[in-house]
Amino acid sequence: MSFTRGQSALTAWALGRSRFSLISLLITGLLLAACGGGGAEPTEATESNAGATAPVAGTVADMGEPTEADAQSGMATETVPQPAATIEAAQAPTESAQAPTEVTPEATTQVDRSKPAAVVNGEEITFEELDTQLEQRYGAQEMDRLIVEALVRQEAEKRKVTATDAEINAELARARQSTQAQGQNLDQVIAQQFGSLEAFREQLRLNLYVQKILGPQVQVNDKTVQDYYNENKQQFSTPEELHVWRVVTDDQTKATAAAKDLSSGTKLDAVIKKYGSKKPNLAEQSADLGFAQVQQLPPDVAMAVANLRPGQVSDPAPTQDGGFSVLKMVARRGGQAKPLTEVRAQVEQGVRQAGISERVQGFLGELRANAKIESQFEFPEAQPPAGAPGEQPVPNEPAPEGTPQG
Repeated sequence: MSFTRGQSALTAWALGRSRFSLISLLITGLLLAACGGGGAEPTEATESNAGATAPVAGTVADMGEPTEADAQSGMATETVPQPAATIEAAQAPTESAQAPTEVTPEATTQVDRSKPAAVVNGEEITFEELDTQLEQRYGAQEMDRLIVEALVRQEAEKRKVTATDAEINAELARARQSTQAQGQNLDQVIAQQFGSLEAFREQLRLNLYVQKILGPQVQVNDKTVQDYYNENKQQFSTPEELHVWRVVTDDQTKATAAAKDLSSGTKLDAVIKKYGSKKPNLAEQSADLGFAQVQQLPPDVAMAVANLRPGQVSDPAPTQDGGFSVLKMVARRGGQAKPLTEVRAQVEQGVRQAGISERVQGFLGELRANAKIESQFEFPEAQPPAGAPGEQPVPNEPAPEGTPQG
């Protein structure tokens, strides 16, 4: 298997999307999860593959930032379930994977290789030179991605695992809906990261293959569901909102008196009228802040009321503009996890996704170990599957539990 010459523009574009190759998209549906996308509605095909489910919003983890070694080894990084990251964070390219911003999928169709790739003050830069540089720098990484994809396709064919157009369309529709809800344009994301809709659909197909292969290996029972729910309750909680009153005075003496009145139950308007500052820049800060999530409050207010119970008043504190602030926690609401009975379906999918993520590294490693791969590029020696006799896991990279054995 050799690196195809004459594809430098395409390769440069591919480098820009390499973080969204099979290696990072597998299992967690990274793009869909980051968009806040949920799992596909079960189809007749998915129901016939017990345990194979698509990602659920808020229940799957970002696979993490793959290192250069990860990209070369073709193995996904082991992670611990955590809230899904934003799409902006998930799309952040690594230094080694950035492609020139001028190179776009559209530009690759306009390249005329009968002419120089570029001319700099009369000096020609040929496509041969460009090809050589791309091959030396990124050829192994791109070739390794293609090898991993080929291994997964072959394994799916061997096991007679399929991904129907209906399933892929459901994933695509969910991704589109989720990106629209966040003000994103999925078509732009696909063009920038995958080059074409067909390429993106193929990645979704590969993702579904691995979910269906590994999903049935994950135990979903009362214990695993309860454990996952207990460890990830924040994913199933309504946001907590705080109702806060704020009085800003001119000095600490008035602030202390205002705090005393607020604690005794005096109405906010009366306290502001009696002790509140009349300076325009301070007077406007005295107010009923209403219900708001903690991240929506001014930082100094959020810190001061974080541990207050309803009815409690904060100690007077100086403000940045010369006044003194007193805060009263009127009420707190939300922040409680929904009962497990209400979110069990989501929790079960979270268990499956977490279990699949734990197994993917061993799965890909096992495919490599059992495959005959001939390449002109050198890759790091594949590690044996976890638990192989006489072998030890790579230092600082313990083999994930539940890795399937040959």
